[in-house]
Amino acid sequence: MTIPPWIPARLTAELRAVASELSYWREKHDGRGRIPESIWAEAVAIAQLEGPIPVAAALQLPLDSLTQRMEEAEEPKFVDLTAEVSNDDVPGPMAVVTMMGPNGEYLRVELTPDAWEAAGVIVDTFFEYLERP
Repeated sequence: MTIPPWIPARLTAELRAVASELSYWREKHDGRGRIPESIWAEAVAIAQLEGPIPVAAALQLPLDSLTQRMEEAEEPKFVDLTAEVSNDDVPGPMAVVTMMGPNGEYLRVELTPDAWEAAGVIVDTFFEYLERP
């Protein structure tokens, strides 16, 4: 399988390895059957970092299938820690910690300056909650 020339060079080594594995599998199975989960997992891992379009194109995978698998594998990667101007009830600036998990779990906590150090504990606890069985 040839990697298209428009794929960024930094992806080439990773994609070549997965492309080689996928090509071998396709030859062995005459292109029929389900692509092994291990290959999908590698494709998803690269696509989560680099985006699904170049990965799907390079591996000749259906874009919609790759994006769906990315969504299913999505772990919370974004934590918005922002400072906002407080309302009149709380003197001084506040930190607002907002987090959302892959299944819609949502947490928003407003912290006064004397409690800002608790933000790390709150974030850790939220991620532990998301990882529970």
